[in-house]
Amino acid sequence: MRKTGLSKMANTKDAVRSDLDGRYEAAAPKVKRAVAQLTSEGTAISEAARAHPAAAAGIVLTSMAAGLLIGFLLGAQSIRASSNSWHW
Repeated sequence: MRKTGLSKMANTKDAVRSDLDGRYEAAAPKVKRAVAQLTSEGTAISEAARAHPAAAAGIVLTSMAAGLLIGFLLGAQSIRASSNSWHW
């Protein structure tokens, strides 16, 4: 009886492995296309940044300023919400 249980487990393991192999084979071309697309877009962005360094610096600085402002506002809001009992 123990042999049958082990046999069933081995069959189940083989079925799962076969299913995963099939899913991998189906997903591999999609992943390759996605990687190629990301590589292409990254190359285009780096070429644009090399061609227009002032614009790239402006975008980076604007993004940093926006992130700083959002972080400051969220931090101030959380301090205000948690410090209702504080009075200076």
